[in-house]
Amino acid sequence: MKQDGRRFDFRVMVQMNPAGQWETTGIIGRLAHPRKIVTNYHAGGTPLPMETLMKTHLEKAGRTSRGYRRELSKLGVDVALVLGKRFPGLKEIGIDVAVDTALKPWILEVNTLPDPYIFLRLPDRGVYRRIRKYAIAYGRFRRGTRASVNSKRGRIGKK
Repeated sequence: MKQDGRRFDFRVMVQMNPAGQWETTGIIGRLAHPRKIVTNYHAGGTPLPMETLMKTHLEKAGRTSRGYRRELSKLGVDVALVLGKRFPGLKEIGIDVAVDTALKPWILEVNTLPDPYIFLRLPDRGVYRRIRKYAIAYGRFRRGTRASVNSKRGRIGKK
């Protein structure tokens, strides 16, 4: 899927909430730099709300952004439930999802230690605050600091 000729995808953040249940805590769009295909922020990608990137595509299909957000959220929780059975210590995942022209989501990658700071780029700072609150609850961050307790990056299957 493209927006103004630029590719985009989404990061779906899923975390174990304080009640011990998987919850999608944030979804953010990532628009690729005009001369690149990668959407990563550090490679020149632009973080944007999901609704901004999907508005015209969803309208053409007669769908709502609320419904599509629910679909991506459910996908995130379903992936976390499956991976959580195989990796019982897992507390958070960041799922990179591309969308085809039929609006079907495709999982590109699952990160086991996703960078939460991209969510600071959303207009709603409450999303980042909830992500951080959950991360503090399961020990990824120390209360009152921006430093991660364990800053090693992780991906499923990577040693």
